[in-house]
Amino acid sequence: MKRFPLLVSFLLVTTFSTSAQDQTPSTPKPSIRLAGITLLVRDYDKAAKWYSDNFGFEVRDNKDPRPDKRWVAMWSKESPELQIFLLKPGGGYMPVAKTLPLNRIGKETFWILRTNDYDVMVERMKKNGVRFRSRMYDMPRGGKEIVIEDLYGNLWVLQQVGSKT
Repeated sequence: MKRFPLLVSFLLVTTFSTSAQDQTPSTPKPSIRLAGITLLVRDYDKAAKWYSDNFGFEVRDNKDPRPDKRWVAMWSKESPELQIFLLKPGGGYMPVAKTLPLNRIGKETFWILRTNDYDVMVERMKKNGVRFRSRMYDMPRGGKEIVIEDLYGNLWVLQQVGSKT
């Protein structure tokens, strides 16, 4: 009699374990999250110093891989997953920046959204009549991004980070 509860417990555990293993993994739903913000600045070095001195942000990346392609990324230790990118109109790493006039500094911000399924999100936006402000362009390691405009003219960058090494 003492073995009966033990036997029942064993059968229940093995049955549920086996049925859970037999299930095929489902494809994750497309998701989107706020990943960063791009601020328009006149001078990269002065801006980086100001945000560092006043907000405590730290420079994570400061590169100039090609002329007019400067890349300055900052972050807060308290929110390391949210990046702050500095961008000078007329240059920088984003093709759409070339068309931005200097008088937009202080008036324009690019919110950066990161998705796990770029193609599904872009298709949804096209169906909904979202205005695209750039063509899709490639990011390092196979990622891609595009600049879109919301109903009030605010610019958003939709990106999917690449996974190629």
